Amino acid sequence: MNKIEQTSTEKDALRQREELSANSSHDEVVKAFATKLNRVVMEGRKAGDDGLEAMERIAAQIIGGDNGQAILMRSMLLSIFGKVKVDLSEIGRLDWDLRKDLCAVILGVNHGRFDDYKIREILIAAGDHKAAWFFAGVPADPIDNE
Repeated sequence: MNKIEQTSTEKDALRQREELSANSSHDEVVKAFATKLNRVVMEGRKAGDDGLEAMERIAAQIIGGDNGQAILMRSMLLSIFGKVKVDLSEIGRLDWDLRKDLCAVILGVNHGRFDDYKIREILIAAGDHKAAWFFAGVPADPIDNE
């Protein structure tokens, strides 16, 4: 082999090594992305499940209630789906447990099985016949469920 051929062979070997290195780097990037995506999906599912549990606790406290906490919480729930506008500073008026549960609902909405129809199901199961206020967007009408 002459000097030119050897140099060409060395260049090919270097190029192959660089391609393998680049592919390894690409594979590592793809693997890292897949790992992150899986983590996000799993966190979303857990947030959805936690949100559903929190929604059940909220429903038990607000159904039929005409106190400030119940009315404010209904407004907050409606605001999640853009049915009313609520100043976020109002969250501070909620009792601590309701506030934590509202945050869990916010994180959980639209993850897994958690959507506005699931909220309606939970409200009805808690005793709110038809949950009409939720779909009508009327937060201050807690008792008109017939």
